[in-house]
Amino acid sequence: MLQRTARRRCVYNPRVSGPPPLSVLFVSLVSNTQTIESVRDIVKSAGVRLSPALTEAEVSDYERKHGIRLPSDYRAFVMHVGNGTVGSSSRGLCTLGIVPSDFDRPAPNVSKVFPFTNAWIWEDGHASTEGTAQDVNCGVLILGTDGCGQYWALVVNGPEFGNVWMLAYVGITPTDPRMTFLQWYGLWITGKRDWWG
Repeated sequence: MLQRTARRRCVYNPRVSGPPPLSVLFVSLVSNTQTIESVRDIVKSAGVRLSPALTEAEVSDYERKHGIRLPSDYRAFVMHVGNGTVGSSSRGLCTLGIVPSDFDRPAPNVSKVFPFTNAWIWEDGHASTEGTAQDVNCGVLILGTDGCGQYWALVVNGPEFGNVWMLAYVGITPTDPRMTFLQWYGLWITGKRDWWG
């Protein structure tokens, strides 16, 4: 059984529910900064196959080309765990700098700043005081899709650096509470899609 604390973190109670689910293990792993090997084990336990990891030189070349530094947890993941999901799956992770085939916007420009810090639902006809519709594709890496025009993005340039946002055809929003790549991915691969608190 997962219980919520006042800070909306998952707490595992072994007396109630037996062995902890993978999502709890992953959150614990991220919180306790366990080894990369532990992350690999959890990904493997979830049945997810990843493409080979990138080298330090490949990641550094990408960063240099775009004038950015990747968030440390994502950088470590693509260098030591894997760079995107092999094949197609509901838990598919995009490779570094590649967008899903159904991405219906211009490819993100990671060199420009993602200026948003607040959700923006343009479908309601409201304008944002933080940026324009064109800015939505700036400063983010697309991580994956939930289908129906909904894409997960990691902010790599801007005030929300290191946080995961949902980009959809109706608007944009950060997770609630804010999540880093590893926090988000731990929920993504285990199927516990609790993005909104």
